[in-house]
Amino acid sequence: RPFKDFILFCIKNRNQYPKNSLRRLIWKEMTNGTYGKLAQGLRIKRAYNLREDSSQILRPSKLTNSFYASFVTGFVRAALGEIMNALPQSVSFSNCTTDGILCTAPIAQIKNYLKGPIGKLFHENALLFHGEQKLELTGFLEVKSEIKQPLGWKTRGQATLQFLKSSEKVLKDSSDIVLAKAGISTPPEFRNQDSEQNQWIINTFKTRNILTKYDVSFQASTRRIAQQDWDAISFYQEKYLNMEFDWKRCPINIQTRSVLGQDHLYFDTKPWNTLNDFYDHREAWIHYFTKCRESATEGNELGVLKTQELLKVFLDYVPQRKASIDAYGRTNKGKRKYSYTRDPHRGLKIEICTAFGKGLLGFPKPEDRTIDYPGF
Repeated sequence: RPFKDFILFCIKNRNQYPKNSLRRLIWKEMTNGTYGKLAQGLRIKRAYNLREDSSQILRPSKLTNSFYASFVTGFVRAALGEIMNALPQSVSFSNCTTDGILCTAPIAQIKNYLKGPIGKLFHENALLFHGEQKLELTGFLEVKSEIKQPLGWKTRGQATLQFLKSSEKVLKDSSDIVLAKAGISTPPEFRNQDSEQNQWIINTFKTRNILTKYDVSFQASTRRIAQQDWDAISFYQEKYLNMEFDWKRCPINIQTRSVLGQDHLYFDTKPWNTLNDFYDHREAWIHYFTKCRESATEGNELGVLKTQELLKVFLDYVPQRKASIDAYGRTNKGKRKYSYTRDPHRGLKIEICTAFGKGLLGFPKPEDRTIDYPGF
């Protein structure tokens, strides 16, 4: 446990301050920042360097260690996976993130499945860092929220359709609401309370079409602040809404259900049989969604998965798209983009060959070449 003393020191100081206070958040940031330093520089990332006034590749820190970094996230995922796989088949899961699940099992039932080998090891470490008193209350698993019915639109997109308690209580207590906006920025006038943001998300989900837009706010970049002596001001721009399924799993049990009185497509999911099944559906969806938006008119529902019929239109398109790619090779822009994920080396080769063909990246112009393209 190479960081034991430092982490205990940070936790002790953090616990001296009220929840959500600035000082508590600073100590939390220092604790979590230790993990960030472990993973710094493990993949190529550019960042603006204030001293040098230029963008540079972020280099590894003095603490960077790929084994420790992967163990931190792998350990908690393994503990969560052990619990999920131990729960009976009757339990439904709406969402699963690195360290949390949204499911139909009550906490009393979940606590019956904390005794696996990974769970025991996790419990020993939780006891060391958080103490007996806290673990007596949580059993190292903490209930964040309890609701009656969630709305899920993609892996990290979750909202609350029905509350477990009265609406009056919800306005006072955010633990009675589940809200993960998956990158969607709600209008400023709805940000006072989670319940208002939740209602805006649900209304937007129900009324969305492929041309729906919303305002996004973002801060001035560090580069602009430094180079142009700007203040830390906010900018606003319109962005297309995307609340459609992300195809990370395979739809099953396709049906229609009610979203607060409005019929809407619903399905359960299972893992894809192969990685290529996922790639084929994901790439087809990117192309299909883009094509639908480019040709969309007001009132046109294509490209938005609201009904079983609209889902069928897309699922029928997937084999067509795959056949088209197989017939004409991988020169399509969307397929090339996704081929990098499948085979990064192939993606690099494609870019280098393209650069040679166009005389870019220092390659000679076509008329000055001493070797032809096939030869290259």
